[in-house]
Amino acid sequence: MSKDPAFLFYSQDFYTGTRLMLPEERACYIDLLIYQHQNGYIPTDLKRVQMFCSGCSLEVVETVLNTKFNQVVNHLVNQKTNQTETVWLNKRLTEETTKRDKYRPQKVASGTFAGLISKSKLTKKQKEKIKKDFNFSKIIEKKGVLITDLDLIKSNVKDQFNQMVDHMVNNLENENENENENIIVKIKDSDFEEIKNVFNSVCKDLPSIQKITEKRKKSILNLAKKHNLETIGNVFKITSQSEFLNGNNKDNWSASFDWLLNPNNFLKVLEGNYSKNTTNNKPTVNGQTKETVETNLNNWLNDA
Repeated sequence: MSKDPAFLFYSQDFYTGTRLMLPEERACYIDLLIYQHQNGYIPTDLKRVQMFCSGCSLEVVETVLNTKFNQVVNHLVNQKTNQTETVWLNKRLTEETTKRDKYRPQKVASGTFAGLISKSKLTKKQKEKIKKDFNFSKIIEKKGVLITDLDLIKSNVKDQFNQMVDHMVNNLENENENENENIIVKIKDSDFEEIKNVFNSVCKDLPSIQKITEKRKKSILNLAKKHNLETIGNVFKITSQSEFLNGNNKDNWSASFDWLLNPNNFLKVLEGNYSKNTTNNKPTVNGQTKETVETNLNNWLNDA
């Protein structure tokens, strides 16, 4: 991040704090504030500092430093080498520049977060939840050190936002699963008997069943939590119309009552994955098999 070119100047505070100073002391004070802002600190080498304070004597420089600045021991002057020195710092300027340093990363983090929130398809309640729980301090600071890499800040915001959304979605799915588990479905014994009779009468080409066992009752109850009894009957009807499920396939495999009670198989049948015109594994032309086309052609030739 480029160096901040400015700091806040509170005119009333400056006037109150310098009105008893001599003109050359006030001028020196301004030069020293600028020096600290540009370099981060003021060294203890007064001759070096005096060169920056044009026209000021060493005595004036020393007086201003002693009255308006604090000497700080072991101040970090180089983050890369961890070099520390004894330096002069103006407490008020340090506080104001620190606020300014934090402002830009916070602004970038807030702007990135606002963009993600506005583009998301979250509900109003979900958005308010994320806004409340979002940890911005974790985004712009690491172990108490301010992060100034703006691209890294944007990336951190996106990562935390996506994690919170994923967590929210997972919790919602778990809540829905728990709700489904808590649904109590009551089916009378006569209904189980009716299901057995409907299957045997509709799916005539499949092995008939003689009894609804406890295991089958449990499977039917699980299906009934998401589908009603009418839907179960419709699946039996779709099954009866499917050539594939009735054994017209290369393996001569056919479905069974228990196979249909499997939730995944049940849903596939309901969605039409085993429709009668596409399950015989034979090549077709305009929906007709080769044998059908040849038969129709021969009949047409004979009629001609």
